[in-house]
Amino acid sequence: MSRRLTVFIALVSATGTVALIESARTFHLDAVNLVLLGLFVVLTAFSQRVQVVLFRSSAISVSLAYVIASYVLFGTETAVFVTLVETAVNAFTPKRKAPVKILFNGGALATSAFIGGTVYRLVGGSVPPTDVATTLFATTVSAAAYFGANTLLTASVIALSERQSLVAVWRTNYAWMPVNYLATAAQGAALAMASQALGVFGVAIFTLPLAVAWY
Repeated sequence: MSRRLTVFIALVSATGTVALIESARTFHLDAVNLVLLGLFVVLTAFSQRVQVVLFRSSAISVSLAYVIASYVLFGTETAVFVTLVETAVNAFTPKRKAPVKILFNGGALATSAFIGGTVYRLVGGSVPPTDVATTLFATTVSAAAYFGANTLLTASVIALSERQSLVAVWRTNYAWMPVNYLATAAQGAALAMASQALGVFGVAIFTLPLAVAWY
């Protein structure tokens, strides 16, 4: 790897570590429904495992919905912890990855979730959610922030490793994906509100549309 690429990966990994440390510092177990969180973790792992690998350098996974549902329902800290599950599964999906790629992916996912969850609160989103309109608005804005952070970090590492233009890499791999992200984010918000009202049954109801979207 080039020196610039090595430094960039180290910075992203460090940023993700800071997000994890800050999340651990402010996390409150008594604010989390462990049954629902356990279900989110299982569904996150499964959906990350069956992601759709595309004809370019990108892939689609509906695990984003569970990350968003986690910070809408339980807070940013929980969503950051859920990304550890994404990272662990992604380390072997679709094939085993090198340690340096695992470090980058983990840092990028944790950083993106931290930014998304923080933006959600900053624009008025409440944890747990209250009214539908405010939750959907805050989720849309936070999902856009998550999308921007995640795709920019990933496009940057691809551009550095392949010595291509960052703009060209982003356009090729991600310019067509905002609608997909926002639709998945809306499902995540609906999943959080349904889970709050109906518990495990609410998760089941809103996991079905995600399965259809994946198909």
